[in-house]
Amino acid sequence: MHYFKGLYLGRILNSGFVIASGSASFIIDPTVWVFEGEWNYREDLLEKIIEYLEKMPRPLHVFVTHEHKDHADIKVLEILQRHFSARIYVPAGIKNVILKASLFLTSLHPVNIGDTIKAGSLKIKALKGGDTANALSYLVEAWKKTIYFAGDQFSEWQEITVDYVVLPLWFIIEMHDNFEKALEKVKCKKIILSHFNSKYQETAIEKVKKELGEKIIVLNEFSNLIML
Repeated sequence: MHYFKGLYLGRILNSGFVIASGSASFIIDPTVWVFEGEWNYREDLLEKIIEYLEKMPRPLHVFVTHEHKDHADIKVLEILQRHFSARIYVPAGIKNVILKASLFLTSLHPVNIGDTIKAGSLKIKALKGGDTANALSYLVEAWKKTIYFAGDQFSEWQEITVDYVVLPLWFIIEMHDNFEKALEKVKCKKIILSHFNSKYQETAIEKVKKELGEKIIVLNEFSNLIML
């Protein structure tokens, strides 16, 4: 059984991340939808996800932010539940939609705004999201550190001070004025980049690195874990 003393972060694909701490893992939005100039469903990477998560402490606690297919990847959720007996948490408003779309998911844990879930040494609080009407964002706390998976729509973000905030590449690049305003609302020490493909968006990533310097953390797909 794997055990991690401290708080460790890894990136899977797109907006998918894993946080490993103690004898439990937090996983958010695991998917094999990959942007390669256009969106492609990479079934050939399903085994890679299993291999990557085999190294993580269990149980796996899998959280979904909203119902868009590159965040609520039903096939991946089915595999994680079957292979790892993963506990899967979804916004309460989309629970029945996901269950109806799946032949194999046996149970989902509905989450509402304000709920707090304990996963070993991790504490996960559900906050309002902004991508869809049912979307949630998640604040993860452990080892006296905080990580906010904020979602894509800054108007719904909480006024909050955290150590790390996870933001999509397109938001920083395409909505720069909103990005500046967002950082007045969400105060953080570091920004963790999400929602990108390191091979196909290299120029945009380098632009963000140049602009934000040491404030930005960029993890490639299936990255080695870093200690936070």
